[in-house]
Amino acid sequence: MIFTFHSQAAGNLLMFRSDAENVLSLLGKDIRQSKGVISVDEMPAAIATLQAAIRQDQARPPAAPQPRAPQADGKDEAADQDTATEPERPVAFYQRAQPLLEMMQLSLREDKAITWGV
Repeated sequence: MIFTFHSQAAGNLLMFRSDAENVLSLLGKDIRQSKGVISVDEMPAAIATLQAAIRQDQARPPAAPQPRAPQADGKDEAADQDTATEPERPVAFYQRAQPLLEMMQLSLREDKAITWGV
C-alpha cells in the first residue's frame, strides 16, 4: 500500500506504507490512523527528530549487498548483459526519509501543513 503526503507548498510525495509508518512513528504520530497531519507548529521538532534519525542512519555501516533474484522466466539478468552487474544494495532509511524531510522544510518555510490519507 502507498501513503501519499500532501502539502500546498510541495508536490505530492508517495511512500510505501512500511516506510511511511516507520517515519510517522518516529515523529510520534499514531500509525493506526489512516489519515493525519503534521501541523506547522509541529514541524520544527519533527524536522529536528528526522534530521537526527537520518544522521544516525548515515553513520551506520552500509548493509551488505543482496544477490539479485532470478527473473521469473528463470534467466539470470546479468547473463543477458555484456558486463556483470553488482548485487543490489538495500535502500537505507535515510534515503527513504530524505524526501519527506525536504517536504517538511519547504512546508515550514511556506507555513503549510502536511497531510496524508485525506
